[in-house]
Amino acid sequence: MKPNTRALGACLALPLSALLLACGGGGGGADNGSANPATPVPPPVAVDPFQGTAYLKVSETSRFKGKTYGMERSIHQQLVDQCNALRRAYYDLPAQQPDEAVMAGLDTQITERFFDTDKAATYTSGYALTLSDLERWSAEAKLLNGVAPAVPPDCSAHSKVAIETGWLWRDGVRYELRFKDSKALGNRSSSTLSKTTLASDEQVRAMPSDTVMGERCHKPQIPLEGIVAGESCLWDRYPMVAYLNWPWNLSGKTTLGSGEQTLERQLQVLAIEQGKPLNAAKLALPPGFSVTTP
Repeated sequence: MKPNTRALGACLALPLSALLLACGGGGGGADNGSANPATPVPPPVAVDPFQGTAYLKVSETSRFKGKTYGMERSIHQQLVDQCNALRRAYYDLPAQQPDEAVMAGLDTQITERFFDTDKAATYTSGYALTLSDLERWSAEAKLLNGVAPAVPPDCSAHSKVAIETGWLWRDGVRYELRFKDSKALGNRSSSTLSKTTLASDEQVRAMPSDTVMGERCHKPQIPLEGIVAGESCLWDRYPMVAYLNWPWNLSGKTTLGSGEQTLERQLQVLAIEQGKPLNAAKLALPPGFSVTTP
């Protein structure tokens, strides 16, 4: 078949833009022939690495080095011993004391930590003991001008006195929660309200790591702000940054004091969660508290 030289000549005589249309160029319809500029791609939105929730519950037990008891147990034991000295001196009766589990629990505190993006809270609870029957005996002896009451003191009788402390970070304020008198003391200038990098990503990667209850943590080898080197394993849920009540320690033993008064504090994780809804009441000011914010 001979080529259509007349049509070919017509094509060659056309300008380039018309040539593409008349001679089959451009790949198709009129829409493709219009020059639409490419839609600009928006820059990526920076994501706050502190978004999301975290929860940790730990027990911390403090004991004198080489001993089976700590400071709180020691103080309360002195009161029990004084009570039993009265039983022996005035009544020639054997010693008594509260159950061992109750006495041992004096050296342990429970701490719960909550974090939700821009809010955080830390609550620590424990207890002290009141020797209720010793108080009764002492009050009667005072009325009798030092004469021993007829009924000896029961040194095992006791009442637990709850001890609770709390800190709350929200709305740009750090609150000290005083449960004893229902007060919240606010501070807008606390350094904990701003982010302070404790270690770079490279430094974190170089740290030894461990796993506690399925969660990874890193062990700093040099002292960080408020962190004991070699004794702590810091959860990697959020960056190695001091912010609100972060970072959180998942294991380790710290030592306080010296000589016979050296205390060793052992930490044990009881519960750990991330990415789950938190109790909103724990991240709010307690109802009925008076609030003071300078």
